[in-house]
Amino acid sequence: MHSSRKQSFVILIVLSILIILLIVPSAAAQNDVFSQTLAGVHKVMENKPIMFAILFFLFFFLLYGIFALGLTRSKAFSPEGKLTKTGKTICLTMSGIVVLSVFFVAGPGQVLIRAKEIAHQFNVFFAVILSVLIAAIFRYIFDSEEINGKNMRTFMTVFGLALAFQMFGSLGGKPMFTGLGTTIFIILAVYGTIYLLGGGREEDEVHYNIRAAIPRGYNDSTDEEREEVRERVRHDMNPMIENSRTEMNTVHERLNNESEELMNNTRELENNTQQLMERNEELSQRMAARAEAEILIQQLQRLRTDVRDMVRRVNVFTQQVHHTMTERNTVIENGINQFNDEVSQGSREGITRAETRMETAINDGLNYIHNKSHEFNTSLTTRFEELHHTFDQLLNETEDLDRRTRE
Repeated sequence: MHSSRKQSFVILIVLSILIILLIVPSAAAQNDVFSQTLAGVHKVMENKPIMFAILFFLFFFLLYGIFALGLTRSKAFSPEGKLTKTGKTICLTMSGIVVLSVFFVAGPGQVLIRAKEIAHQFNVFFAVILSVLIAAIFRYIFDSEEINGKNMRTFMTVFGLALAFQMFGSLGGKPMFTGLGTTIFIILAVYGTIYLLGGGREEDEVHYNIRAAIPRGYNDSTDEEREEVRERVRHDMNPMIENSRTEMNTVHERLNNESEELMNNTRELENNTQQLMERNEELSQRMAARAEAEILIQQLQRLRTDVRDMVRRVNVFTQQVHHTMTERNTVIENGINQFNDEVSQGSREGITRAETRMETAINDGLNYIHNKSHEFNTSLTTRFEELHHTFDQLLNETEDLDRRTRE
């Protein structure tokens, strides 16, 4: 795991624990179903020296992570995307100065009181501005993070906003912010649960984490550095593009062959139905077979209508798939050309947008052809089997009628 990813999760854990520390005391005082459990945790936190130490180190690591993320954008302290020893020393020093200036002059019993005093000075406008700033920091931190192929940037931006609202609401005694933060957390929890239960990204979809592949400092890099990134992106993307297009064309070709075979079988069934009708018309000339033969003819006429409708459905299905896949292949080809152009001379943002459009076009094509293949097997093929089964029944009844009335 990369150092930036470690820092992201460290900051996330630190902020989560901070919010728990701020919410638990007030929540434990409420007479609800969680009061006994929360009161037990609250007793542990009533030890002022322990809480002082926890808050001290949590704020220290939080600030260290923020300073480290800032210095990683500097080539002087992060020439290869990783902080040098000098950069780490600067981060440690700056974090220590800030934390000591806040905590050292206050005793263990005054830490939470001081935090609340500061929060009480926030007016609504200032709190909203700081909340947006915290959300922007989260967006920057999780710019390249993914879970099951889904970028976490937007999710963690909203999470950071909710976290900030909870912080200001709890410390500043503003129920409006606390309630808003709690509501956002509940929505995020429901969304995350649905996404995880849904299995995330489909296994047959192509996906490439382009944001992680292209460093944030790509636009300011040297020509040699950008060319190295381009080669790596091409090396990763080209096989994925070719494999996905090969899969899409293979499924399309197989579907065309199956459609053609089904069309031939359906037309053959139509001819056999017509022949069976003519045979029953001959049987109706027999006095003993006339009534049953006329009933069979009516049933065969309905079957012939259904078979002809089946021919029409297969024909429409084939033409629709051919037309849609032609359009989608054109969109994919344009997307690939735009992506290659951006990789050759575009910015990080341009490459990211082009890759996302191309990826979406490819996945739309894959999903479409797979869905059509499933529709073919579950709808058209099943319907043909039902019609053929009906024909077999009528054929057996005709054979039986012919045998009984032959003498």
